[in-house]
Amino acid sequence: MNYLRFSNETKSNNLRILDFVSFLKPDFVDKAVIIAVDDSGIINHVRLHSNTFGIVSWINGEGFVNCHRWENEYDARSISNLSKHYTALLINGPADILLAKENILPDIISSINSEELLSVIIEIEKNSSSFLKLNIEKLIAENS
Repeated sequence: MNYLRFSNETKSNNLRILDFVSFLKPDFVDKAVIIAVDDSGIINHVRLHSNTFGIVSWINGEGFVNCHRWENEYDARSISNLSKHYTALLINGPADILLAKENILPDIISSINSEELLSVIIEIEKNSSSFLKLNIEKLIAENS
């Protein structure tokens, strides 16, 4: 099983952005969780990537937004005559938030081997707003 592992930390607009990634093969991301926390450790937003199902964002105070699914082969072929010959499965238009709750979240959860990271996913699954204060060092240590 490919578990999500801490990959990178960046800072942007007074937020610490933590990347957790699992790879299907070298240089090909299978799943990713990007968590942005403020200076006090409270989650600002989370972005979930599933190579199988799609991408969704969770914004503190709004809940899940911007859910997109991967297009299927029919979608790729039906775009244009050119795409019939050179198909590429790309992220397609907006999808219902149910895709996130029924497919993307369970797919991400299946790749978590950390109590702290699992607590983040469970928190955002249940709430559109959160004051969950993360222990960032523990989160990084559990996923390194």
